[in-house]
Amino acid sequence: LTCTGPSRRICNLYKIETMRCVNDGFDYDEEDVQWTCTASLPPEFKLGSTDVVCEGYRDAEDRWVLKGSCAVEYRLLLTERGEERFGGGRLFGLGWKRSSPAVRDWVSWIGNLLFLGFMVVPFGLVFLPAILAVLVCAAVDVVGVGSGEEGQEMVTMDMARRLVLRRRIAGTQGVAGSILDRRRRAGDPGFGLER
Repeated sequence: LTCTGPSRRICNLYKIETMRCVNDGFDYDEEDVQWTCTASLPPEFKLGSTDVVCEGYRDAEDRWVLKGSCAVEYRLLLTERGEERFGGGRLFGLGWKRSSPAVRDWVSWIGNLLFLGFMVVPFGLVFLPAILAVLVCAAVDVVGVGSGEEGQEMVTMDMARRLVLRRRIAGTQGVAGSILDRRRRAGDPGFGLER
């Protein structure tokens, strides 16, 4: 009998002396035997998953079965009573189940913040250049136009400014460049000064 967890600390709290395992038949083939194991345990413990390994075992009449040829690996778990007596899982060396709700909420909040950060930062790095390009183009499009000769100069200056801004953005940002390229092909007058 070998205890495999969930931790060495819990395995050391109680050693199972005897365990009864019953062959419940097989699933896919005769070598995939399903076992049901039980053991007499104090109220602080319960039996978790078990894994029975038998070498050369075919059936109860198999003459090659030797005493001790089967082994069981099991998980020993704490019941609610065991959690109260021995403490549960550990977080940063503290009893997680025993810690106050405020500490659990704080740790949960930090975990959520880290997860959100890992999701938002890559998204922002991919889409921020495109968003900035659209905002800059929209801001430049809002520039007012006067009348007469001053108005014509202002339109020319506005178009020149647009061109400079768009070239800067398109030259440094791949995503923004593709957006601006689509606007140029669509006949945006701000791109008429490129040549």
